Amino acid sequence: MFRFEKGCRLSGTAVPVFSLRSEGSEGIGDFADLPLMARWAAATSQHVIQILPVNDTILTRGWADSYPYSSVSIFALNPVYLRIGKVGTLKDASLLAGFEQERKRLNALPEIDFPKVVALKSAWARALFAQEGAEVCRSADFHRFEQSCTPWLDAYAAFCVSRDKGLMPSEYYKYLQFQLDRQLRQAHEEAGALGVALKGDIPIGIAPESVEAKEEPHYFNLDMQAGAPPDQFTGEGQNWGFPTYNWDRMAQDGYSWWKRRFSKMQDYFDAYRIDHVLGFFRIWEIPLPEKSGRLGHFSPALPYSSEELASVLPQSLVSALFLEDPRKKGYFHPRIDAFETAEGKALEGSAREDFIRLYDDFFYRRHDSLWREEALRKLPVLKGCTGMLACAEDLGTVPSCVPQVLEELGILALRVMRWSEDFPYLCVSTTSTHDTLPLRGWWASQHGGEDPSPEICRGFLAECLATKAMLSIIPLQDWFSIEPAFRVEDLDAERINDPADPYNKWRYRMPVTLEELIEHKEFTKTIANLLKNGNRLK
Repeated sequence: MFRFEKGCRLSGTAVPVFSLRSEGSEGIGDFADLPLMARWAAATSQHVIQILPVNDTILTRGWADSYPYSSVSIFALNPVYLRIGKVGTLKDASLLAGFEQERKRLNALPEIDFPKVVALKSAWARALFAQEGAEVCRSADFHRFEQSCTPWLDAYAAFCVSRDKGLMPSEYYKYLQFQLDRQLRQAHEEAGALGVALKGDIPIGIAPESVEAKEEPHYFNLDMQAGAPPDQFTGEGQNWGFPTYNWDRMAQDGYSWWKRRFSKMQDYFDAYRIDHVLGFFRIWEIPLPEKSGRLGHFSPALPYSSEELASVLPQSLVSALFLEDPRKKGYFHPRIDAFETAEGKALEGSAREDFIRLYDDFFYRRHDSLWREEALRKLPVLKGCTGMLACAEDLGTVPSCVPQVLEELGILALRVMRWSEDFPYLCVSTTSTHDTLPLRGWWASQHGGEDPSPEICRGFLAECLATKAMLSIIPLQDWFSIEPAFRVEDLDAERINDPADPYNKWRYRMPVTLEELIEHKEFTKTIANLLKNGNRLK
């Protein structure tokens, strides 16, 4: 495992696996592309490749499955990241030729055609399994893998058989996981040999249709949905559709569910990003069947009792400006959008002052101790169960207790240049994230659509690398912003996700192959010089 030594100041690139492109890719980036990415990172003197989640998300085989944060298994890897051509060679020459023709067509597209890629890889994998699957499943290596994955592999395979209506036997899905495990382990080993760490991503949620929701429902609140409250970017808030966690039940067995999840991550990664770490303090919870994030509430929380409110506000205002707690009748949460309702807009005089006092206390002070205790009940146990470096995604409306807790536990915070001025050592500095506009798009949004020059972008990268942050991770699109040969004309095409769009298609793909990237020596030298000037060489 890569060693993150005390006092180091390292750098890296953030890129989803699906965004990688090589001459051998099969219409989408895959695990076999990661060693090439590591070669480029090592040549530029970078130390880390940060990726998005790689667990299986396949439910419908459509665009909805391109969303990497809605996994159907916390253990199974996504078959879309399997390089089929490296698993074996089809003996049927005409069938192989047809697959190869479609592979080349999909691989040449400027963006991923996710449904077509899934269809190609599925057909190709089924043909290969029919040819050699029985023999592979009798091998000693396969049996060792199968035994090491008990019991999750059986439950996952049964889930897939049901999902695909019996199209393939359970052994087929185990065969795919065996091959995926081999390819990702190999990528990790090759990257490590080059001195490059792989940093994974642990989503905060799981799909409500997932294996875990079916097999271990006691760990979840299946009548609730996780999301985020309204903010300046999403007026309705966000509803991710994930069930929330029954933390009290998880605590009863020492958070074994999370320990298993983190331990599996350690098979492939040296560091990890905790998606929406705020969810370990509190989560924005939306009762089913509501859709809008406006109708959510924080959990856990300390809602006001009806007696408390009756002494301050008339019942008519309580009914209009508060939401009753779904688990505790007679207790109420202020609506986060209260001031946008007709009653909230009409508030005046002492009633307005009284409500503002209740509102501000509830959202900014009342829960600090509670949420601190919640995080300290969970995070130390989970961080201590592996040797991986822990990093947090702590963006959004951040409670005041969060920075202190992360610092106490040695978990790196996240600081985005456009929003932050303070960059402590225990943080990851970055110019953008997969949920924001990349550097060029952000600059254009602030300057009347003007595309920033490579020199302007280089200045932002230099500033980011010069921070005190332990890690400075630059998205691949932002590296490309300083090289004219790699800048695409359509700035919107560089964006990976728009959190305000629940139907976003995750399809960004690098505009050049990794082979071409490695061969561009001047670009390599430019990045190495930026890292040297930022004092980020090992």
